[in-house]
Amino acid sequence: MTELTSAFAGLADLVGLGACDRIELRPTLLRVLTDLYLQRLAHTSEDERCYCELALRLIDATDRPARAALANRLASYPFAPRAVIARLARDEIEVAAPLLEHSSCLTGAELEAIAKEQGGAHADIIATRRSAMLQPLPVSRPRHPIASELSDIFYAAGAAEAPLDSRQSRICADSAIAALGFHPGG
Repeated sequence: MTELTSAFAGLADLVGLGACDRIELRPTLLRVLTDLYLQRLAHTSEDERCYCELALRLIDATDRPARAALANRLASYPFAPRAVIARLARDEIEVAAPLLEHSSCLTGAELEAIAKEQGGAHADIIATRRSAMLQPLPVSRPRHPIASELSDIFYAAGAAEAPLDSRQSRICADSAIAALGFHPGG
């Protein structure tokens, strides 16, 4: 088994317990291991290797609720290890869904591969994610009340039979600038 790195130093006793056949300890060990991993944003390659090796073994030996809880926690973590994310994203849909919907660790090519391999609900979630990414986000810009009023006046005048001439436009612009606290020409 992997020698624990300094990032997981307090885990040695739990690893010994998890190595036995008492299955009920494995979900707890997976949760504690993940808690320790998520405490840091940056990891050495050795820390990541150690976490992945232990987590992948535990994932294979835990039940669906424990795997789903892990997937939920890792879905929003931008530095989740790729091997763990890839394994969980191909799991049962109850486990994979949060990762397929939210994980920034899955590339477009990986999502496409998962959709082809898994099909069904996996492919549906990925398609929904893709279509949501293609939708333009609504942009709402707060406008100053005076700017809103001047904009309305300006556009209304442009729609009238006699649009504003350049002198009137300059007066409107100077008034707007002054109303917002600036001095025209200065």
